[in-house]
Amino acid sequence: MMRRCLLLSLGVRALRVQRVPARPVLSHECIHAAHAAAPALCTQHPSTTRTDRKCIAKAALLAGILSATAVPAYAIDPSPAALQIVQSALESSSQQKPDAVAKLDKAITTWKSEKLPDDELAGLYRLRADARNRLGAPDKAEADLTEVVRLLRGPGAAAADPAELPRALLFRARLEFARSAWSAAREDAAAALALDDNLENLEQKNPFTYELLGRAALREGDYAAAAAAFGSAEKAHDRVGDAIRARNAGADRALALLGAGDEAGSTESRRIFAQKSNPRTNNPDDIPLLQELSRKDAELHLALAAKLASKGQAVDASALWETGCVRLRTYVDDATARIVADDAKTDNLAKDRAAAARGLAAFSVGLDPKNPYVTQQTNTQFLWYELDLESDGAGAADEDYSFAGDAKVKRRRVGARGDDGFARLAKVDAKLSCDAFTDRSWLDANRADWSPSLRAEATAFRAPKAKDAVALPDLTMPRRMWSPE
Repeated sequence: MMRRCLLLSLGVRALRVQRVPARPVLSHECIHAAHAAAPALCTQHPSTTRTDRKCIAKAALLAGILSATAVPAYAIDPSPAALQIVQSALESSSQQKPDAVAKLDKAITTWKSEKLPDDELAGLYRLRADARNRLGAPDKAEADLTEVVRLLRGPGAAAADPAELPRALLFRARLEFARSAWSAAREDAAAALALDDNLENLEQKNPFTYELLGRAALREGDYAAAAAAFGSAEKAHDRVGDAIRARNAGADRALALLGAGDEAGSTESRRIFAQKSNPRTNNPDDIPLLQELSRKDAELHLALAAKLASKGQAVDASALWETGCVRLRTYVDDATARIVADDAKTDNLAKDRAAAARGLAAFSVGLDPKNPYVTQQTNTQFLWYELDLESDGAGAADEDYSFAGDAKVKRRRVGARGDDGFARLAKVDAKLSCDAFTDRSWLDANRADWSPSLRAEATAFRAPKAKDAVALPDLTMPRRMWSPE
């Protein structure tokens, strides 16, 4: 306490602006009292002198003033020139211009020279990583993300958004996964998940991080860990009401359990078979997700059939294999038909005679032929529109659906978004059938997520061939627009 009173007294003298001689906040009586008797702050006994109590009260007041007026580590504002450079870089980056990387290079150099906060510098590195990745330089993007992680883990990023570090780790994990660095991808994904407790409730437990962790574990042959990660992803998707992605993650978990030889794999597979038809949506961007679920459901039938056959359950195995073949063929036919239909709509709907007739009929009763009430055809279910986003999959430039004609309101094409791995319509080989799943070379090249033992069991399984008309009759399957069936 003796040192504290002395230091606080000296601190006050240094901070005060004394235009005229004035009595210091902590007087010599306080210091003298400190030498005479240790006050209550430093002992277990209460102070009994009035001078001590005044000293302690003034010291506490000073401590409060110092904490309230503490100068942050970075008190220097950026210069106007630096702000202009950064603003130009941000605009170029947000518009995805070709010069974004060059402008961000300059912004980063400027920010470093002015010794501005590390969390803001990390943000510039993150933007440059995005730009480099778009331009096809993932190695340089990964290097930028490594710098982002270093800055955000340092002492100069105390003011950073807690969500920034997990996002940077997840981005880097995706790049590592793309270059087949499974171990590094798992490490970064796990590190991102470990930071989730620091986030708001709605941001915690990112299901896509779990999915990436599970997929990297599959590639490393750790099927038990993959099953656990996909199980967490399914729960996280369900928690936010995303039933389609939840069922996709559940199908991945079932396949991982089958690969691990876990008896729960059969139960989980049958659960997915029962729940596959439950998800419904009117968002065209979800169609690729439903296609993915249809494919996984069909292939899960084949995988379970191969597993049961290896255990001597030939009858159940044959039934599951035949069902899987039918569902796989339905998936292929549906995907092929959707691509053809989407291309036809992209060419020009106005070339269709029926569309021209509808336009003429609409014009005759005073309706705009381009109005959605006219162009909305039965069973096409275009319910989603976008504003001035032709590059993101909207309609043609001359399609104006706004009431006042002052905005480009265009009908979005199905699966045209490019910012989601599931956003594109499935493109498959029209000749794909379940026969391929008995070909070991094809399985090794195209189904890396299947365990080696599962591939061997599928190859050894003697099942009815897809071309067998008796085993697989030519059925006309009812087509549903928005479900995976």
